[in-house]
Amino acid sequence: MHDDPDSRPIPPHNLTAEEWQTRRTTTPVALSERIRQEVEQEQRDRAARRAHTDAQIAASGPAQLWSAAFGSSVLHSHDIPRSTREALLAGQPVNPYEPGAFNQRDSIADWTFARFEHLHATKLQLRSHELTDEAISTVICAQRDRDTLAQLPWNDPDPDLTDITDRLRAATPHPGHDLDHRAYSDLFDRRRALARALQLSDREITSVSRWLTEQPLADADLQDPRSWRLGSPRWQQAVADQLPYPERVERPVGVFLAPHGRNGWALLPCVSIELMRLAHQLGGTVSENIAEVRIPRSRTDELLARININVLTAGYLSREDLDDTAKQARQLSDLLGRQLVLTAPALPIERWGRLSLRYTYLDPNDYASDKRDAIALTISTIAHKRLPARRFGSAGRDGLRQASVAMDMGEAIDRATSVGLPIVLSSEASGMAGTVRVGRMRGQPGRLTITAISGFEATTTTHYVEQAVGRLRTLAATSGAKVSADAAAAQTLRMFNARPLEGDEILFEPQQAAAAAMIQGSCLQASDTGCGKTVMSGRSLHHLVAAHRRFRGLLVCADGLLGQWREELSIGAPGRSMPPLCPDARVEILDGTRPLDGQLRRWHREAGDQALLVLCGEGTLDAHPRTLAARPWHLLLADEALRYVNPATVAHQALKQVRFAAVDQCWLLTATPKGKNVNGLDILMGLALGDESLLREQLATKEAGDLTDQTVAHRLRLGYGPHFQRVTSQQMNRYLPKAMPAKAIAVDPDPATQECLELVREGGRDAYRQLLRALKALRACDQVDKAAYKAALAEVSRAQATVLSNVAAFVDVSVDPLITQHSEAAIAVALRDHHVFQEAMVAGGQGMPLLRSYIARAIRDAVHADRQVLVFAQRIWGLRGLADSLRTVMGIDARVITGQNTAEEIDQLKAAFQAREYPVCLLSPVGERGHNLQSASQMVHLDLPWTEGQLQQRIGRAVRPGSLHDRVYTATPYLKGGGIPHVVGILAPRAAAHHQLLDSYDGIRAEDSALATQLVEITAQVADQAQASGRTATSARMRVAAAIFGD
Repeated sequence: MHDDPDSRPIPPHNLTAEEWQTRRTTTPVALSERIRQEVEQEQRDRAARRAHTDAQIAASGPAQLWSAAFGSSVLHSHDIPRSTREALLAGQPVNPYEPGAFNQRDSIADWTFARFEHLHATKLQLRSHELTDEAISTVICAQRDRDTLAQLPWNDPDPDLTDITDRLRAATPHPGHDLDHRAYSDLFDRRRALARALQLSDREITSVSRWLTEQPLADADLQDPRSWRLGSPRWQQAVADQLPYPERVERPVGVFLAPHGRNGWALLPCVSIELMRLAHQLGGTVSENIAEVRIPRSRTDELLARININVLTAGYLSREDLDDTAKQARQLSDLLGRQLVLTAPALPIERWGRLSLRYTYLDPNDYASDKRDAIALTISTIAHKRLPARRFGSAGRDGLRQASVAMDMGEAIDRATSVGLPIVLSSEASGMAGTVRVGRMRGQPGRLTITAISGFEATTTTHYVEQAVGRLRTLAATSGAKVSADAAAAQTLRMFNARPLEGDEILFEPQQAAAAAMIQGSCLQASDTGCGKTVMSGRSLHHLVAAHRRFRGLLVCADGLLGQWREELSIGAPGRSMPPLCPDARVEILDGTRPLDGQLRRWHREAGDQALLVLCGEGTLDAHPRTLAARPWHLLLADEALRYVNPATVAHQALKQVRFAAVDQCWLLTATPKGKNVNGLDILMGLALGDESLLREQLATKEAGDLTDQTVAHRLRLGYGPHFQRVTSQQMNRYLPKAMPAKAIAVDPDPATQECLELVREGGRDAYRQLLRALKALRACDQVDKAAYKAALAEVSRAQATVLSNVAAFVDVSVDPLITQHSEAAIAVALRDHHVFQEAMVAGGQGMPLLRSYIARAIRDAVHADRQVLVFAQRIWGLRGLADSLRTVMGIDARVITGQNTAEEIDQLKAAFQAREYPVCLLSPVGERGHNLQSASQMVHLDLPWTEGQLQQRIGRAVRPGSLHDRVYTATPYLKGGGIPHVVGILAPRAAAHHQLLDSYDGIRAEDSALATQLVEITAQVADQAQASGRTATSARMRVAAAIFGD
């Protein structure tokens, strides 16, 4: 059968080829006999080893003591390590309750239970896996103390074993005497233990509430409704005097308030307390999950007379049938055998919460009879815009319920009461009766909830932190209730009440309050560019370091700014007369090319009690988040935090991992917190506070509305409270140069450039028409034919890429035709071969395009006026072309900073510019963030970015404390009808929303806003140009933005 060598069975790894051949050729009877012999031999060997060990035990006093206490099997157990066994057999004493005597701490408890069973010959129904860690420690410590009191000779190499069994038995009482019901980790075990202690019946075990299982046995009060599960018979008896039976139940569906997660509370749809009481009066029952009541069929008429029948449905009600009351009435009448007339629900809660009816058994455990003697009323919900599932939970047709997102207790109560939903308090919530609890709202950390709980009721008021402080002071003075704030609310109150650092010799007056708040808690530091985020952070670090022993901080910034951060923290800026910001801390820079663990351990060891600040590059964080999260940090500081705003990026995931796993306090620094979408505010705030709900739900910004509405924008800012810290340029105007309004210079294009723009525009129209055709083909494509569908998708992707590349090419030609020469876009490649392109390249004279020639002459005039000039652009080849023209045509030394420069080269170029060794510095996007270039007094925008954040970063390079000038001038030359007006059409509305959210809230007039100074003139010009060309919609959008900017 196995003549082919490759098909022969392979012998097992533990048998030789000969043994395997013998096994294969042995008959089944012979094989069975052989196996029996091997098993018997193994049993004889084990018995011999055991006899040998027993002989050694008889010769060792410590081993005999262990055997007398735990039984001889203990020394054959795998629960003790080899070192313990060998020591005992060698006559060396080992205390079983000392570390290392057993392999695990749980084993000590299990053998303590075995000791009782061995000495008292009693089976003990108790094991360590059933107990909490605290209970296991109690068992071990109590037995160790009794052994010490009884003077058992565990540490004696030659113990006196006279009457040792009696002495051990006297020192080993029942271990359960040291434990109560709270020792059990499982809720059912706790209930069962408590029921035994209180002599309850088996049927009442599940009626014991979770709250009662957490109370000491001495405090158990069986007359207290909180001691029983909601809706249970014992609960119904306990509330009989406090909650009379209702005459009628108008709102039978409510929400159940219960703990959710570590520190939050959630709402879950349930039957209301009134319906529970009515069910009891009618002889019915309430399910354990309070999602259903069952009423005897004989009481149907009375039920219908005393309940709001408009919320009843025959089975599950779909959204499509929600308003068809006639159909619902027919189905109910058919089910109940009674004619019913329904009216359309008038309130949102009636549309949201329904009771579906079906026939079932009155006792859920009695299925012996086929008679269905009860009507089951089961809750179900239909989402409503005023009662979204994320806030109120949901109940589906399959009986499954989904809780709401985690909220503060007061926030949850306030949500329910605001729409008129009945609230059913869990035993944990009602257990706080007689207290006033202060919490912080999830999603709006600047709003606090003040909740008072009494009996079955809870009242909540919500206040912004400014209002809450006065309210709490009044409560403390007039109320006898105990007022307590959770950790999050306490942090918010500390930050709000923080006193400004008036004695700080480095901080300016507007910075002192923000720095004081940063010391007290986590925040998003969103001060304007140039207003000293680094300085405020450094001084806040200095005060934190002074208050903490062995302070450890992790500071994350761009790789090119690591040296600047270390210099300012340790040395300061002597050129600006600024002393070191945090002189008492040791500052180190992580080398991402070497193992991080070794560097961190060495610095931690060498720093000792001194504070240690570790500077980490952004790339290092992205590559090694697990290593950085393995060590605890007092503080995490992340500069230029806008890079973390997208949850899908590696950067966001890396920062989140470190923040949630190892950080106590977090500061995120960015002058532009909004980004492209306002949702970024919630994401950054969630990272700063370590609030998962802000990251996941982004409720504050989703529910805010239109941020160009000043009231809406201000309400959103108020919701962040002191966790959003911002110092504005207007507050710092005494210490900053004045940013003059940008001069928008519209240049009429030359004929060659105009024709190039028309060619690109026509190509763009063709590409857009191709995209529409591709989308139409995709919609008509049958998805069953996968090959055709994939081909259609690929065609749509190609068309989209062509459209976008044409937009980029249009802007490139508008800024400088040289950029087009280095573009790979199809339209750019085709344009380079056209004769008008070469004409456009020299249309400005002296071998320069028109716009470049104009800008070069303007820069020459500024340099002759003894001004240092900064030129900004997104397009590197535009900067290089301008720099070349300045050097070769104008004779001006101009240097370019791009991403191709190393960090050392960038530092050298910055230092030379600050020392006025050359007059013109051209900056690509890599130079727009974080760099100090205060010697400049003139800025030029070669192009404009798509987002307001990048534009604001440009302003902050020159408008900074320590500037040598009173004013900074800006110019924005652009071609009429080119790509820059299109960019302004996108940029201006975003900047207007930014102003409403950030600047307007801080009392800054539109005309004084840094963004307004850059955009007001060009926005008005673009609006006029759009109106003149018949693009009224674009003109209207521009005029809205211009109006916000004050024009």
